[in-house]
Amino acid sequence: MEVFQLTIMKPNQVLLAVLTQIGVQLGRVFERSRSEAKLRHDATHDALTKLPNRRALIERMEEGFWPKRRFKLLLIDLDRFKAVNDTFGHPVGDLLLVQVADRLRAVVGQKGFVARLGGDELATLVEGDLDRALDVSHQITMSFNEPFDLGRATVRIGCSIGLCCTDDAASVMELVQLSDIALYEAKRNGGGQTSCYQVGMKEAVAERHSLESDMRIAMGRREFHLAYQPVMTLCDDRIIGYEALIRWDHPVRGLVPPASFIPVAEQSDQILAIGRWVLEEACREAATWIDDRHVAVNVSSVQLRSPRLLEHLISALTTSGLPADRLEIEVTETALIESGEKVSEILTAIRTLGVKVAMDDFGTGYSSLSHLRQLPFDRIKIDRSFVANAMTDQSSMAVLKGVIQIGRDLGVSTLAEGVETKGQLDLLRSLGCDVIQGYLIGKPTRIARQAMAAA
Repeated sequence: MEVFQLTIMKPNQVLLAVLTQIGVQLGRVFERSRSEAKLRHDATHDALTKLPNRRALIERMEEGFWPKRRFKLLLIDLDRFKAVNDTFGHPVGDLLLVQVADRLRAVVGQKGFVARLGGDELATLVEGDLDRALDVSHQITMSFNEPFDLGRATVRIGCSIGLCCTDDAASVMELVQLSDIALYEAKRNGGGQTSCYQVGMKEAVAERHSLESDMRIAMGRREFHLAYQPVMTLCDDRIIGYEALIRWDHPVRGLVPPASFIPVAEQSDQILAIGRWVLEEACREAATWIDDRHVAVNVSSVQLRSPRLLEHLISALTTSGLPADRLEIEVTETALIESGEKVSEILTAIRTLGVKVAMDDFGTGYSSLSHLRQLPFDRIKIDRSFVANAMTDQSSMAVLKGVIQIGRDLGVSTLAEGVETKGQLDLLRSLGCDVIQGYLIGKPTRIARQAMAAA
């Protein structure tokens, strides 16, 4: 037989027990509430910078998009951030992002909104008119002028900004898309600037993507070919070589101008494969020529930065059997600047192979003379603009005379581009220019072998 014991509690004990249970339950509720609040915060904030994240940005824009539509979205992308990560490691890159977030907070103030969308892309919302948004954009850009002290290193970076107004978009997601398109334009034009979305940008991006897609299959379909433009020496009016120029015969678009597809190829890194093909094809063709005429090939900044450029040069020369001194590589000043500090080593390595190097479009940059003094060149190609204007513009004439004299003093051959009239030819001959190229001598043609046979 079981015996049950009944405990009778006094009223104050009952009250204490009830209050204890209530306290326990309230504690659990409070802890659950705090945990849920933390989860909500973590779901809408970036763990590294403590900024709101993409989700929080979208929610914030959704709140204000209808019916007010009074804000501007600024997408911010850090310039040269990858170089910091690659050079100093991701911990230093993370520290840089934290400092960037602090500077952006300082610009927009306590009432402003800044978010990190991921990687090195951030965003801010600006209420007011376009002038207000552009002013904030300018302040952001200026805030990056001061270097970032990261302990192990002090670095300088910039930023590119894409801006779009709510008036241009039908939804929040379209606003993000259009701002991203504007950001792409800012970076495509060199970075360190703000680009406002304009009507037509969306269609232009779609066209570039279509062109890029077509380009990926163009080589396999043999849609590319090379056209060769003759180069003539003025000492005896003899054709001494040809510049190889790529052409694209698109089955639908027709002949696509290089100015339209080369920048797209460079931005998508397809220029490496295309550039290799140009080198191989130009060397193969030149190796069939019956005399010692050289072939000149343009090399982009992307190729100059590639560690595989020398490999491609050696492969093209070896496979074709073309002597190295009959190949000339042309680089623009823009390519030299974009290729960084190691460009001298790269050009020296190319010349060590026996390949000649020419500076293309000389005179159009801000530091042409500096590059000419510091870097090894075999030829200076004078930009066509000076040739075209020399007979009517004193400044162009002065530059033309000066460059030819500098080349003579340095022992570097000078080549004038864009010669189209006999008057220009006579002028260049009288000034002592070594070599000329242009429509007066011959247009680029893919039938170089037949043209040379007749020359």
